[in-house]
Amino acid sequence: MKIKDGIVTLEMSDGLREMVDRALAESGQVTLSAMEEVLDEVFNSAKAAWPEVTGKSKKSLRKYIRRDGKQIVVGITNDAPYAYMIRVKRQPRRRVWNELVSKPGKKTSKKLARQVGRDLAKSIAGK
Repeated sequence: MKIKDGIVTLEMSDGLREMVDRALAESGQVTLSAMEEVLDEVFNSAKAAWPEVTGKSKKSLRKYIRRDGKQIVVGITNDAPYAYMIRVKRQPRRRVWNELVSKPGKKTSKKLARQVGRDLAKSIAGK
């Protein structure tokens, strides 16, 4: 197969084209599965450790997954109006939201990227 666009020409064997087509077809599901796994991990950990201030903030903790055009968006929210102000009991300068949701979410982004890469490689290889 030969693809030409302007001055650039790309030539692929049928085997390579099949691998690329398979990767593109499966990449959305692979990515979504990995994102759900990481989201569940952060959410369950945060929910288990969330302090019982009034009980309302813990019940208001929610996770979501939505497709926004070509993007997959995952996240955790807390609908309690004061949730962002709750502080860690023994470390009053730290906020619970940052310690239990934001920081773990940022740390898992590298793990997610590695996992998606491995899963896509398996998908391309046909495993």
